[in-house]
Amino acid sequence: MYKYDPVADSWTSIAPIPVSSTGAIAEGGCSFHASYNGKIILMNIMGINSGDAADFATVYVYDPIADTWTLFESTNPLEIRETPVIGQIGSKVYFGAGADAEGVVHQDLWEVDLAALFTGLNEAQPGMNDVRVVAAGYMIHVSMPAVVVNGAAATLQLYDMEGKNVGAYPLSSKSSIDASGMSGGAYVYTISSRDRVWRSGKVIIEQ
Repeated sequence: MYKYDPVADSWTSIAPIPVSSTGAIAEGGCSFHASYNGKIILMNIMGINSGDAADFATVYVYDPIADTWTLFESTNPLEIRETPVIGQIGSKVYFGAGADAEGVVHQDLWEVDLAALFTGLNEAQPGMNDVRVVAAGYMIHVSMPAVVVNGAAATLQLYDMEGKNVGAYPLSSKSSIDASGMSGGAYVYTISSRDRVWRSGKVIIEQ
């Protein structure tokens, strides 16, 4: 994933979208997209290049200030649609039409209130916005409310900027990871639990 600065006319790499516990970069695409309150919302409602039905009940929220993606499980009234229509007016997004998995063409149109969507996501998965991953020197500190994983095991995976997995670490509600054996620089992290990646972002390790 990249962001574009029109003033500097430059592209900068940002944290990749989380997709699974075995990879750091999404396969396929997110065809529903909107922005609200300084954040970007993505959701997949197209069936191209996706073999995971759970992708169609997933909302990805990007925080450009923290450079993190957070996964929320939600509902998608369309399920799978090819070539849907999507548009945004203020805090409302309208989407629908397109053809379903059987090739039936639909004419339905749905309205999403983004303020209500964010409220619902945060209430359904409390604590997600309180997950913190901070690097201090060669130590990586993770703070994660217990309610986030609800008793399930959680793992932090580290990847170098070429996508190579360089470490996997079990997590508790508060964990400190010693990365002194790694080269200094930027790394991508993912936090996974119950076979789903819930958070991804970047950390800078200093040696």
